[in-house]
Amino acid sequence: MPGAWLTPNDIGQVLGALECGILKGNKKLISLMQKKRIKAKKINYFFNKIIGAKKEEYEKLYVSNTTNNIFLTLLYLKAETKQDVLDFIDGLHVYLDDLHIGKKSRETFLESSYTNTDSEIYLDEMKYQTMKYNPFRSSLENILSQDPETNIYEAIRRLHSPILPPKIDSKYCNYKDKTSIPTCTENTLHDFLNILLYNKKKESFDSKMLPKKITLHPKLIEFYKKYTKADDIKKSSQAWMNLVSGHNELGISYIQKNYEIRAHFNNIFKFINYFFNTDVKNCTELNKLLSDKRRCITFTPDKDIEKFAHENKIEITIQNTNNTNNTTNFTINIRPGHGWIDRPENNTQKKITIEILVIGFFQ
Repeated sequence: MPGAWLTPNDIGQVLGALECGILKGNKKLISLMQKKRIKAKKINYFFNKIIGAKKEEYEKLYVSNTTNNIFLTLLYLKAETKQDVLDFIDGLHVYLDDLHIGKKSRETFLESSYTNTDSEIYLDEMKYQTMKYNPFRSSLENILSQDPETNIYEAIRRLHSPILPPKIDSKYCNYKDKTSIPTCTENTLHDFLNILLYNKKKESFDSKMLPKKITLHPKLIEFYKKYTKADDIKKSSQAWMNLVSGHNELGISYIQKNYEIRAHFNNIFKFINYFFNTDVKNCTELNKLLSDKRRCITFTPDKDIEKFAHENKIEITIQNTNNTNNTTNFTINIRPGHGWIDRPENNTQKKITIEILVIGFFQ
Protein backbone atom coordinates (compact mmCIF):
# COMPACT_ATOMS: atom_id res chain seq x y z
CA MET A 1 0.00 0.00 0.00
CA PRO A 2 1.21 3.59 -0.72
CA GLY A 3 1.21 4.44 3.00
CA ALA A 4 4.32 2.36 3.51
CA TRP A 5 6.25 4.65 1.14
CA LEU A 6 5.25 7.97 2.72
CA THR A 7 8.04 10.12 4.10
CA PRO A 8 7.34 12.65 6.89
CA ASN A 9 7.06 15.38 4.24
CA ASP A 10 4.65 13.23 2.20
CA ILE A 11 2.52 12.65 5.30
CA GLY A 12 2.32 16.40 5.81
CA GLN A 13 1.30 17.03 2.21
CA VAL A 14 -1.39 14.34 2.18
CA LEU A 15 -2.79 15.55 5.48
CA GLY A 16 -2.66 19.18 4.37
CA ALA A 17 -4.55 18.36 1.17
CA LEU A 18 -7.10 16.39 3.19
CA GLU A 19 -7.64 19.33 5.55
CA CYS A 20 -8.19 21.64 2.57
CA GLY A 21 -10.59 19.17 0.91
CA ILE A 22 -8.46 18.78 -2.23
CA LEU A 23 -6.99 15.30 -1.78
CA LYS A 24 -9.23 13.55 -4.32
CA GLY A 25 -7.54 13.45 -7.72
CA ASN A 26 -4.72 15.73 -6.52
CA LYS A 27 -2.36 15.70 -9.52
CA LYS A 28 0.58 17.07 -7.56
CA LEU A 29 0.39 14.29 -4.96
CA ILE A 30 -0.30 11.61 -7.55
CA SER A 31 2.82 12.73 -9.43
CA LEU A 32 4.78 12.69 -6.16
CA MET A 33 3.67 9.13 -5.42
CA GLN A 34 4.28 7.94 -8.98
CA LYS A 35 7.93 8.94 -8.57
CA LYS A 36 8.02 6.20 -5.94
CA ARG A 37 6.84 3.77 -8.65
CA ILE A 38 3.34 3.48 -7.26
CA LYS A 39 0.62 3.09 -9.90
CA ALA A 40 -1.98 5.86 -10.24
CA LYS A 41 -4.84 3.39 -9.76
CA LYS A 42 -3.46 2.27 -6.41
CA ILE A 43 -2.80 5.89 -5.35
CA ASN A 44 -6.39 6.94 -6.11
CA TYR A 45 -7.70 3.90 -4.24
CA PHE A 46 -5.59 4.87 -1.25
CA PHE A 47 -6.69 8.53 -1.34
CA ASN A 48 -10.35 7.51 -1.64
CA LYS A 49 -10.01 5.37 1.48
CA ILE A 50 -8.57 8.33 3.38
CA ILE A 51 -11.44 10.55 2.20
CA GLY A 52 -13.94 7.81 3.07
CA ALA A 53 -12.49 7.53 6.57
CA LYS A 54 -12.86 11.28 7.05
CA LYS A 55 -16.49 11.08 5.89
CA GLU A 56 -17.27 8.28 8.34
CA GLU A 57 -15.63 10.39 11.04
CA TYR A 58 -18.01 13.26 10.25
CA GLU A 59 -20.89 10.77 10.45
CA LYS A 60 -19.84 10.09 14.08
CA LEU A 61 -18.87 6.46 13.45
CA TYR A 62 -15.83 7.11 15.60
CA VAL A 63 -14.11 9.87 17.54
CA SER A 64 -13.48 13.18 15.78
CA ASN A 65 -10.02 13.55 14.17
CA THR A 66 -9.35 9.81 14.25
CA THR A 67 -8.10 10.03 10.64
CA ASN A 68 -5.72 12.86 11.50
CA ASN A 69 -4.47 10.97 14.53
CA ILE A 70 -3.64 7.95 12.37
CA PHE A 71 -1.45 10.24 10.27
CA LEU A 72 0.23 11.54 13.41
CA THR A 73 0.77 7.99 14.63
CA LEU A 74 2.42 7.19 11.30
CA LEU A 75 4.58 10.30 11.71
CA TYR A 76 5.46 9.13 15.22
CA LEU A 77 6.74 5.86 13.74
CA LYS A 78 8.46 7.39 10.71
CA ALA A 79 10.12 10.46 12.22
CA GLU A 80 13.55 9.42 13.45
CA THR A 81 15.06 12.90 13.73
CA LYS A 82 13.94 16.42 14.58
CA GLN A 83 14.43 17.38 10.96
CA ASP A 84 11.81 14.76 10.03
CA VAL A 85 9.27 16.63 12.18
CA LEU A 86 10.13 19.91 10.45
CA ASP A 87 9.81 18.16 7.07
CA PHE A 88 6.30 17.07 8.10
CA ILE A 89 5.36 20.67 8.95
CA ASP A 90 6.85 21.86 5.65
CA GLY A 91 4.61 19.32 3.90
CA LEU A 92 1.58 20.75 5.69
CA HIS A 93 2.71 24.26 4.68
CA VAL A 94 2.35 23.36 1.00
CA TYR A 95 -1.42 23.49 1.54
CA LEU A 96 -1.83 25.33 4.85
CA ASP A 97 -0.19 28.73 4.49
CA ASP A 98 -0.43 29.63 8.19
CA LEU A 99 1.98 26.85 9.20
CA HIS A 100 5.23 28.43 8.04
CA ILE A 101 8.02 27.94 10.60
CA GLY A 102 10.58 30.72 10.82
CA LYS A 103 14.36 30.27 10.82
CA LYS A 104 14.77 31.09 14.52
CA SER A 105 12.09 28.60 15.54
CA ARG A 106 13.73 25.92 13.41
CA GLU A 107 17.11 26.52 15.00
CA THR A 108 15.63 26.45 18.51
CA PHE A 109 13.81 23.22 17.74
CA LEU A 110 16.86 21.49 16.25
CA GLU A 111 19.20 22.54 19.07
CA SER A 112 16.98 21.79 22.08
CA SER A 113 16.70 18.44 23.87
CA TYR A 114 14.11 16.85 26.10
CA THR A 115 13.12 13.86 28.22
CA ASN A 116 9.79 12.59 29.54
CA THR A 117 10.57 14.19 32.91
CA ASP A 118 11.42 17.56 31.33
CA SER A 119 8.15 17.47 29.48
CA GLU A 120 6.07 16.68 32.56
CA ILE A 121 7.77 19.40 34.63
CA TYR A 122 7.25 21.94 31.87
CA LEU A 123 3.56 21.14 31.52
CA ASP A 124 2.95 21.25 35.28
CA GLU A 125 4.71 24.58 35.67
CA MET A 126 3.32 26.35 32.60
CA LYS A 127 -0.15 24.75 32.71
CA TYR A 128 0.17 24.36 28.98
CA GLN A 129 -2.93 22.90 27.36
CA THR A 130 -1.81 20.86 24.40
CA MET A 131 -3.90 21.03 21.24
CA LYS A 132 -5.33 17.57 21.81
CA TYR A 133 -6.62 16.55 18.41
CA ASN A 134 -5.10 18.98 15.90
CA PRO A 135 -1.60 19.92 17.11
CA PHE A 136 -0.60 21.09 13.61
CA ARG A 137 -3.39 23.68 13.30
CA SER A 138 -3.79 27.24 14.42
CA SER A 139 -0.96 28.91 16.37
CA LEU A 140 1.80 26.40 15.63
CA GLU A 141 4.32 29.15 14.95
CA ASN A 142 3.74 30.61 18.43
CA ILE A 143 3.94 27.22 20.11
CA LEU A 144 7.19 26.29 18.41
CA SER A 145 8.82 29.58 19.32
CA GLN A 146 7.97 29.06 23.03
CA ASP A 147 9.27 25.55 23.50
CA PRO A 148 9.25 23.72 20.18
CA GLU A 149 10.69 20.34 21.11
CA THR A 150 8.67 19.82 24.27
CA ASN A 151 5.41 20.95 22.71
CA ILE A 152 5.62 18.88 19.53
CA TYR A 153 6.78 15.90 21.55
CA GLU A 154 3.90 16.30 24.01
CA ALA A 155 1.28 16.87 21.33
CA ILE A 156 2.24 13.67 19.53
CA ARG A 157 2.81 11.60 22.67
CA ARG A 158 -0.57 12.54 24.13
CA LEU A 159 -2.36 11.45 20.98
CA HIS A 160 -1.21 7.89 21.68
CA SER A 161 -2.61 7.92 25.21
CA PRO A 162 -5.88 5.99 25.53
CA ILE A 163 -9.06 7.85 26.42
CA LEU A 164 -9.87 5.22 29.06
CA PRO A 165 -7.65 3.21 31.41
CA PRO A 166 -6.89 -0.42 30.55
CA LYS A 167 -9.75 -2.82 31.08
CA ILE A 168 -9.44 -5.03 34.14
CA ASP A 169 -8.79 -8.67 33.33
CA SER A 170 -10.99 -11.34 34.85
CA LYS A 171 -9.34 -12.89 37.91
CA TYR A 172 -9.98 -15.42 40.65
CA CYS A 173 -9.44 -13.94 44.10
CA ASN A 174 -10.18 -14.96 47.67
CA TYR A 175 -11.03 -13.17 50.89
CA LYS A 176 -9.32 -14.04 54.16
CA ASP A 177 -7.97 -17.28 52.67
CA LYS A 178 -11.41 -18.57 51.73
CA THR A 179 -12.26 -20.22 48.41
CA SER A 180 -11.22 -18.20 45.35
CA ILE A 181 -14.08 -16.93 43.20
CA PRO A 182 -14.42 -15.06 39.86
CA THR A 183 -14.41 -11.30 40.37
CA CYS A 184 -16.74 -10.12 37.58
CA THR A 185 -18.99 -7.85 39.71
CA GLU A 186 -16.01 -6.60 41.70
CA ASN A 187 -14.30 -5.81 38.38
CA THR A 188 -17.38 -3.98 37.12
CA LEU A 189 -17.37 -1.64 40.12
CA HIS A 190 -13.59 -1.23 39.91
CA ASP A 191 -13.68 -0.53 36.17
CA PHE A 192 -16.42 2.07 36.66
CA LEU A 193 -14.43 3.96 39.30
CA ASN A 194 -11.25 3.73 37.21
CA ILE A 195 -13.04 5.40 34.30
CA LEU A 196 -14.34 8.22 36.52
CA LEU A 197 -10.91 8.84 38.08
CA TYR A 198 -8.74 8.40 34.98
CA ASN A 199 -6.65 11.42 34.05
CA LYS A 200 -5.66 10.92 30.39
CA LYS A 201 -3.13 13.74 30.58
CA LYS A 202 -1.22 12.09 33.44
CA GLU A 203 -2.11 8.53 32.40
CA SER A 204 -2.99 7.82 36.01
CA PHE A 205 -5.88 7.86 38.48
CA ASP A 206 -6.54 11.24 40.02
CA SER A 207 -9.18 12.19 42.59
CA LYS A 208 -9.12 15.72 41.17
CA MET A 209 -11.05 14.39 38.17
CA LEU A 210 -14.11 14.37 40.45
CA PRO A 211 -15.95 17.51 41.55
CA LYS A 212 -14.58 19.19 44.69
CA LYS A 213 -17.89 18.57 46.49
CA ILE A 214 -17.09 14.83 46.63
CA THR A 215 -15.12 13.60 49.63
CA LEU A 216 -13.65 10.21 48.87
CA HIS A 217 -13.55 7.54 51.54
CA PRO A 218 -10.06 7.30 53.12
CA LYS A 219 -9.76 3.63 52.16
CA LEU A 220 -10.42 4.43 48.51
CA ILE A 221 -7.84 7.23 48.62
CA GLU A 222 -5.33 4.84 50.15
CA PHE A 223 -6.05 2.26 47.44
CA TYR A 224 -5.46 4.68 44.57
CA LYS A 225 -2.31 6.08 46.18
CA LYS A 226 -0.87 2.58 45.98
CA TYR A 227 -2.25 1.83 42.51
CA THR A 228 -1.90 5.23 40.86
CA LYS A 229 -0.71 4.46 37.33
CA ALA A 230 -2.95 2.88 34.73
CA ASP A 231 -0.70 -0.18 34.46
CA ASP A 232 -0.91 -0.70 38.22
CA ILE A 233 -4.43 -2.13 37.98
CA LYS A 234 -2.99 -5.34 36.53
CA LYS A 235 -1.69 -6.21 40.00
CA SER A 236 -4.48 -4.71 42.10
CA SER A 237 -7.20 -7.38 41.86
CA GLN A 238 -6.64 -9.01 45.26
CA ALA A 239 -6.30 -5.65 47.01
CA TRP A 240 -9.57 -4.52 45.42
CA MET A 241 -11.25 -7.77 46.49
CA ASN A 242 -10.17 -7.11 50.07
CA LEU A 243 -11.49 -3.52 49.86
CA VAL A 244 -15.01 -4.41 48.72
CA SER A 245 -15.49 -7.54 50.83
CA GLY A 246 -16.87 -7.77 54.37
CA HIS A 247 -19.25 -4.79 54.12
CA ASN A 248 -22.41 -6.46 55.35
CA GLU A 249 -23.10 -3.36 57.48
CA LEU A 250 -23.77 -1.44 54.24
CA GLY A 251 -26.47 -3.88 53.24
CA ILE A 252 -24.30 -5.34 50.49
CA SER A 253 -25.64 -8.65 49.23
CA TYR A 254 -22.86 -11.24 48.88
CA ILE A 255 -23.08 -14.70 47.35
CA GLN A 256 -20.72 -16.04 50.01
CA LYS A 257 -21.16 -14.96 53.62
CA ASN A 258 -19.13 -11.75 53.33
CA TYR A 259 -17.54 -11.73 49.86
CA GLU A 260 -18.33 -12.23 46.13
CA ILE A 261 -20.65 -9.31 45.44
CA ARG A 262 -23.98 -10.37 44.02
CA ALA A 263 -24.58 -8.97 40.52
CA HIS A 264 -27.19 -6.32 41.28
CA PHE A 265 -27.30 -2.58 40.63
CA ASN A 266 -28.34 -1.89 44.22
CA ASN A 267 -24.95 -3.21 45.34
CA ILE A 268 -23.15 -0.98 42.83
CA PHE A 269 -25.00 2.12 44.05
CA LYS A 270 -24.42 1.28 47.70
CA PHE A 271 -20.69 1.18 47.07
CA ILE A 272 -20.85 4.48 45.16
CA ASN A 273 -22.51 6.09 48.18
CA TYR A 274 -19.97 4.48 50.49
CA PHE A 275 -16.85 5.47 48.54
CA PHE A 276 -18.11 8.99 47.74
CA ASN A 277 -19.45 9.67 51.25
CA THR A 278 -22.87 10.56 49.89
CA ASP A 279 -26.46 9.33 49.90
CA VAL A 280 -27.82 9.70 46.37
CA LYS A 281 -31.22 8.11 45.88
CA ASN A 282 -31.69 8.42 42.13
CA CYS A 283 -29.84 8.98 38.89
CA THR A 284 -30.68 12.68 38.78
CA GLU A 285 -28.87 13.18 42.09
CA LEU A 286 -25.98 11.02 40.87
CA ASN A 287 -25.68 13.07 37.66
CA LYS A 288 -25.49 16.29 39.69
CA LEU A 289 -22.98 14.78 42.11
CA LEU A 290 -20.53 13.65 39.43
CA SER A 291 -20.88 16.60 37.03
CA ASP A 292 -19.16 19.97 37.24
CA LYS A 293 -17.96 22.76 34.92
CA ARG A 294 -15.40 20.47 33.28
CA ARG A 295 -17.56 17.51 32.35
CA CYS A 296 -21.15 16.35 32.39
CA ILE A 297 -21.87 12.77 33.46
CA THR A 298 -25.27 11.28 32.70
CA PHE A 299 -26.83 7.97 33.77
CA THR A 300 -29.67 6.45 31.72
CA PRO A 301 -32.36 5.41 32.51
CA ASP A 302 -33.09 8.14 35.02
CA LYS A 303 -34.92 6.55 37.92
CA ASP A 304 -34.73 5.92 41.66
CA ILE A 305 -31.97 3.54 42.69
CA GLU A 306 -34.39 1.24 44.50
CA LYS A 307 -36.21 0.69 41.19
CA PHE A 308 -33.20 -0.78 39.41
CA ALA A 309 -34.03 -4.31 40.55
CA HIS A 310 -35.18 -5.35 37.08
CA GLU A 311 -32.73 -3.29 35.00
CA ASN A 312 -29.97 -5.16 33.19
CA LYS A 313 -27.94 -2.19 31.99
CA ILE A 314 -27.17 1.47 32.64
CA GLU A 315 -25.79 3.68 29.90
CA ILE A 316 -23.32 6.35 31.03
CA THR A 317 -22.08 9.35 29.05
CA ILE A 318 -19.10 11.51 30.04
CA GLN A 319 -18.93 14.72 28.01
CA ASN A 320 -16.20 17.34 28.19
CA THR A 321 -18.11 20.63 28.48
CA ASN A 322 -15.31 22.51 26.68
CA ASN A 323 -15.29 20.11 23.73
CA THR A 324 -18.57 18.42 22.83
CA ASN A 325 -16.69 16.10 20.45
CA ASN A 326 -14.81 14.70 23.43
CA THR A 327 -17.50 12.30 24.64
CA THR A 328 -17.13 8.83 26.13
CA ASN A 329 -20.02 6.36 26.28
CA PHE A 330 -20.01 3.08 28.16
CA THR A 331 -22.54 0.67 29.57
CA ILE A 332 -22.66 -1.18 32.88
CA ASN A 333 -24.30 -4.56 32.30
CA ILE A 334 -25.74 -6.76 35.03
CA ARG A 335 -27.09 -10.27 34.51
CA PRO A 336 -27.82 -13.00 37.06
CA GLY A 337 -24.41 -14.01 38.39
CA HIS A 338 -22.42 -11.74 36.08
CA GLY A 339 -21.49 -8.08 35.55
CA TRP A 340 -19.30 -6.25 33.04
CA ILE A 341 -18.75 -2.93 31.27
CA ASP A 342 -18.98 -2.39 27.53
CA ARG A 343 -16.42 0.24 26.64
CA PRO A 344 -15.75 2.25 23.45
CA GLU A 345 -12.96 -0.05 22.35
CA ASN A 346 -15.54 -2.87 22.15
CA ASN A 347 -17.80 -0.81 19.85
CA THR A 348 -18.94 -2.94 16.90
CA GLN A 349 -20.05 -0.07 14.65
CA LYS A 350 -18.97 -0.36 11.03
CA LYS A 351 -15.42 0.93 10.66
CA ILE A 352 -14.32 -0.88 7.50
CA THR A 353 -12.77 2.17 5.84
CA ILE A 354 -10.71 3.18 8.86
CA GLU A 355 -9.43 -0.37 9.26
CA ILE A 356 -8.30 -0.47 5.63
CA LEU A 357 -6.63 2.90 6.10
CA VAL A 358 -4.68 1.63 9.10
CA ILE A 359 -3.64 -1.51 7.21
CA GLY A 360 -2.49 0.71 4.35
CA PHE A 361 -0.25 2.66 6.69
CA PHE A 362 1.31 0.02 8.84
CA GLN A 363 1.60 -3.17 6.80
